[in-house]
Amino acid sequence: MPEILTRSNVVVSAIIISFFVIYLVFLRLYLTQTARQFKADFKSQNTSEILGLDTFKLASRLNALTSTLNWVCIDATLSNKTFYKQMKSKNCKTGILQEQISIEDESVPQLKIHLTLRLAKILESGALVFLVFQVIILYAFMRLSAQQIKLELKYEATISELAQKLAHDIRSPLGALNIVSKNLFNTDSAEKSIFENSIHQINGIAESLLIQTRAQVSMTKISTTNIKSESWNVSATLLNLLDEKRILSPHISFQTDLPDEPIFAIFDRVEFQRTISNILNNSIEACESRSEAQVQISLRNYSVKWQVSIMDNGKGIPKNILNTVGQKGLSFEKTHGTGLGLYLVKQFAEANGGYLEIQSDTDVGTLLTLTFNKTI
Repeated sequence: MPEILTRSNVVVSAIIISFFVIYLVFLRLYLTQTARQFKADFKSQNTSEILGLDTFKLASRLNALTSTLNWVCIDATLSNKTFYKQMKSKNCKTGILQEQISIEDESVPQLKIHLTLRLAKILESGALVFLVFQVIILYAFMRLSAQQIKLELKYEATISELAQKLAHDIRSPLGALNIVSKNLFNTDSAEKSIFENSIHQINGIAESLLIQTRAQVSMTKISTTNIKSESWNVSATLLNLLDEKRILSPHISFQTDLPDEPIFAIFDRVEFQRTISNILNNSIEACESRSEAQVQISLRNYSVKWQVSIMDNGKGIPKNILNTVGQKGLSFEKTHGTGLGLYLVKQFAEANGGYLEIQSDTDVGTLLTLTFNKTI
């Protein structure tokens, strides 16, 4: 454990802890609301059985619920005599991840049904993944702090940039998790795929951050090209990313123009995803005011190069600042912009032997093209 914590690390630690606390509060509120809704539905659907003290039918209904609910305890009594009881744990009280409810009716006070419901397993898993992710990030910054007292002052700027990069890139996958979690009980296979892809993207960001922070500690210059070396399908990666954006922005018409033959790359796939996600986020924001907002992503295969292009029909970029787009810290018409989006896109392209081109007309739209050399 480092003896000295820099101010930036303290801030990052506080942000990480705050995120987790907010997430726990969200889960607790979601569980409470779910339990209340279940109580109201059960009473309305079984009014005649409750008022008629039909313990046989009530027991059958409760038994049927055990296969659909994530329950901990079920205890139903009539005049203090149990007619149905199931227990997975001795702890049936309300806690962070479980909620105890009582189903009673004033006209039949002798009938009492107590249930303890637990958070859906997919949400519990999400909370665990979120916690592990934060521990990884915190561990990376703590390791960096232990060595930082020996580094020159210029490396503090690198740490700050990594923290900004994390804050900028984490918003999109977390937004997807938030959208999917609100519809968990109606989750279909497509939404489950989005959930899993978002979790994978978060883990990839954490892995990339660990590699970069360790390299800074050892004062070794790294390139995004040596983080990953396995080949991956560019078209498939783009389609997975578009699935996430369609969930987040259903009002946008996303179109694709992809070749039949697959294109493979060997540089870091997670960094590529983050780069394309940044461009798509900019296009989506630029189209927000359009009644028929459109974003098109194209992939072109040439003899020695390949290109990915993203075109939107948004508000465009004024000619007087078009040449400055991509500079660090420059943000155009964004209230909460960090000025890192296109800067990181440009850095990624150049680090992998490619380049970025931007064409834009005010009130017409913007076309961004990334060109890379073929490596396979």
